[in-house]
Amino acid sequence: MISYADRVLETTNTVGTGPISLAGAPTGFQTFVSGVGSGKQVSYHIDNGTDWETGVGTIMAGTPDTLTRDPRSSSNGGAAVNWGGGTKNVRLIYPSGLAVSKDENGNFLSCSEGTAGGTANAHTFTPAQETKALSDNMRVRYRAPAANTSAVTLNYDSKGVKTIKFNGQDIVSGMIQTGDMLDLIYKSSSNIFELQNDPSSKTSAQNTLASAATVSLAAQGSSNIIISGTTGITSFGTSGRTGTIYRLRFTGALTLTNSASLSLPGGRDYTTVANDVLEVEDLGSNNWLVRSWTVLQETQATTSGTNFDFAIPAGTKAFDVIQNNTSLSGTDDFLHQIGDSGGISATGYSSLTGADTNVVAGTTGFITSGNAAATAMTSVATFRNAGGNNWIAAGVNKIGSARINMMAGSKTLSNPITTYRLTRTGSNTFDAGSVTVICYR
Repeated sequence: MISYADRVLETTNTVGTGPISLAGAPTGFQTFVSGVGSGKQVSYHIDNGTDWETGVGTIMAGTPDTLTRDPRSSSNGGAAVNWGGGTKNVRLIYPSGLAVSKDENGNFLSCSEGTAGGTANAHTFTPAQETKALSDNMRVRYRAPAANTSAVTLNYDSKGVKTIKFNGQDIVSGMIQTGDMLDLIYKSSSNIFELQNDPSSKTSAQNTLASAATVSLAAQGSSNIIISGTTGITSFGTSGRTGTIYRLRFTGALTLTNSASLSLPGGRDYTTVANDVLEVEDLGSNNWLVRSWTVLQETQATTSGTNFDFAIPAGTKAFDVIQNNTSLSGTDDFLHQIGDSGGISATGYSSLTGADTNVVAGTTGFITSGNAAATAMTSVATFRNAGGNNWIAAGVNKIGSARINMMAGSKTLSNPITTYRLTRTGSNTFDAGSVTVICYR
């Protein structure tokens, strides 16, 4: 462990490449033995005004006091300098490679060198630079030695075992995997290390849970969870990591029941379909909030063909259509159409496309201006349910490299929506790109 002290400077008349015999400190400075003590390792710098050497050595008290030499850099290509006669200065230094820095929030960062160890639930970290005491907001980063099976502690530089918390809660089993990078800040008020990142949010880690009346999310190490089965869910269980957002994917149809402790969009129950994805936040006190719900995401290539149909799941309240470099064989306009149990509707739309008053009206669908043949369209069109079977649409489109326009309109279906179709106003065929539909509840 390297030791430091202020105002340490001595002279030497040593010659050769061996240990340095120290000749005492000038007025206003202290010797190495006085500053750090005998047997201590130090970082040193020796120079005579021309040659220089920086390294690590050990101070030994004696007559005279001596300093061993392990050069790290020097005017001799990194090797020990073969000192000639004359007086040299020997200083205790603080090398940049071991410097402590602060992040943008003023939190102390740990030394750039150190060793992590310990067991799955009892971590240790030994920095290359000795730590006199733990400081509030001191930061340490290291990789976990193993996957945890219970709450986790850290003993930093033998300063005592401290519990690691995340959002004020103990680490749950499986939250940390072998090799996960942990970013911790010491909090002196509670004498804990607070984990700043959630290792379980890695998209590669997924747990599978069987559906049940109560599905305990906080007991899982991962925040990416697959829900299998069809049993209805009324609770996500006891809170464990307040503020954590869980991403759930369902393999089949089941009912989520809205309640005071399970808040669903619109305050109503939902029935899932296969591959529904939702985000759930742990609000604490055993309360859960469904923040967003993605019902379906599907992409089709538009490199050929004339119509591209997408099934819209029951209960969908909004969907986005993304055209990625879609083009037609001629000068037709693009057309968005929707349908219900009676099929695709090709009448009764009130839509406009263009810019300002230079617009084209459409009644057979939500019309979007095209351009010359093989000119690519990139656009996002948003469709929102306005109550009942009434749908409102709006979009912004980039056409080729020199045009941009907008689309907006409305359409009321006779029954709940079941289908979306991308087509064209005439008889052109599609010849490039793709179209993606993302549905939400």
